[in-house]
Amino acid sequence: MALNNLLNLYREVKWQNEECVRIMRLKNDPWRSDAPSYDRTWSEIEAMLEAAISEMKSQRAKGIVDTLRWTLGVRGQASPLDEGLGD
Repeated sequence: MALNNLLNLYREVKWQNEECVRIMRLKNDPWRSDAPSYDRTWSEIEAMLEAAISEMKSQRAKGIVDTLRWTLGVRGQASPLDEGLGD
């Protein structure tokens, strides 16, 4: 009986130790699924998003204006199809 109790206690301690090791590895794992892959604040992220949207809108507006100018036949206006997609 004492041997069974000792064996059960050993198994419980071993399991807890393995669980602690697993948790420590997760905490130190930079690629874990719940860890963010960035170190910016939400305000910085929102500012970058606003800047990207603004830039996209200006590029789109430029493309629309260039297309209209080409369609109307403005001299010297290059074909928007020849200019590419802004890559």
